[in-house]
Amino acid sequence: MILKTASSIALCAMTANLCFGADPDLRLIDGIAAVVNRHVITVGDVLGLAQPALSELSRGVGPGESSARARDVIEEARETIIERYLILDSRDPKTQQVPDWIVDERIGAISRDSFGDDRTRLGVLLQRSGMTYDQWREEIRDSIMVSALRSARVEQYARAVPASGANSGEQGDALPRQSPRVRIGAIVLGIGSSESEAEQQRKMAGDIVKRLREGADFSAMVREYSKGGKADAGGDWGWLRLADLRPEFATAVSGLKPGDVSDPVETGGEIYILRVFDRQEDAAGSEIEARLAADRRKKEALARDIYRTWVTNLRKKAMVKTFDLEPFLAVAR
Repeated sequence: MILKTASSIALCAMTANLCFGADPDLRLIDGIAAVVNRHVITVGDVLGLAQPALSELSRGVGPGESSARARDVIEEARETIIERYLILDSRDPKTQQVPDWIVDERIGAISRDSFGDDRTRLGVLLQRSGMTYDQWREEIRDSIMVSALRSARVEQYARAVPASGANSGEQGDALPRQSPRVRIGAIVLGIGSSESEAEQQRKMAGDIVKRLREGADFSAMVREYSKGGKADAGGDWGWLRLADLRPEFATAVSGLKPGDVSDPVETGGEIYILRVFDRQEDAAGSEIEARLAADRRKKEALARDIYRTWVTNLRKKAMVKTFDLEPFLAVAR
C-alpha cells in the first residue's frame, strides 16, 4: 500500500525529480498523468510517490508479476494524489487554514526523523530535486490540511459507532482470538539520497546485524546508529500485536525468539533492524480486549466506507481527467 501520511507525500514531492529527473532518457515523466480542476499531476509526481513501493516490489517478485503489480502500485499512487487535490479543493480557504507554527512543528519533526536534524542535508536534497524550500513548505502545509479535513470528516462519524462493551448485554459475534504479541526494539537507518549512499547504508545495516548476533549491546548500538524517534528509549517500541505491525515487520519477527535479531528490513525510505525482547504466544485475550479489538475493526471499516463515499461525491463535483499511463510504465520497470 502506498504511504499517505503528510510527511511521506511531501517528501515524495521533493524527491520525484531527484529520482527520475537526472537522466535525459526519462523526460517522459513530464507527461501528464491526470488533471484535477486547476491542478496538473505529472507522471513524475506519480512515480515519485510510488517509487518506495516499486523499489520493494522489484526485489520481491519475478519480472512478469512485477510488471503487473507495478501497474497497480502506480495507479494507486495516482489516485492518492487525485484524492489529495479533491480534498484540498473542498476546503474554505477563508476559514480553514493551517497556522505557520503547526507547519514549523511538522518540518522540525521531518528534519529530525528523516535527516537526523541536519538541515544541511535537507537543503542539499531540496536543491538536487529542483524544489525551493518555500515550495516544499507549502507541500507540507497542504498535506497537513488534507489530514485535518479527512479527520474532521471521517473520524467524527467513526467515533459515533456505539461500543459493544462487556456490559452492553449484546451477544455479538464469537470473540476472536487475539494476535500474538511481541515486545520489539528497532535501529532505524536512513537510506540516503543516492544509490551509492543507499548501498553504504545497506552494508552498514548488515554489519550492525552481524555485531548484534555476535553479542553487541542493542541499546548501545541504538544510541550510536539509530535515527528513530525511540532512540532515547533504547529503541524499545514496547508491546505490540503482530497483526498491528506493518506486514514486512510482522514477517521479519514472526519466527524470531526473544533475543533474536531480524535481517535488515528496507521500507519507506528507511532500513530497520528489529530485535525481539519478549513475546506472548498464548494470546487468547480477555473478553474486554476482544470486544475492544472488534470495536476497533468496526470503526476502521466504517471510516474507510465514509472516506470512500466522501471522495466519490467530491469527484462527481470536480473536473477530473486521467491519461493513459502505459507509455510511461517502462520508466518504472
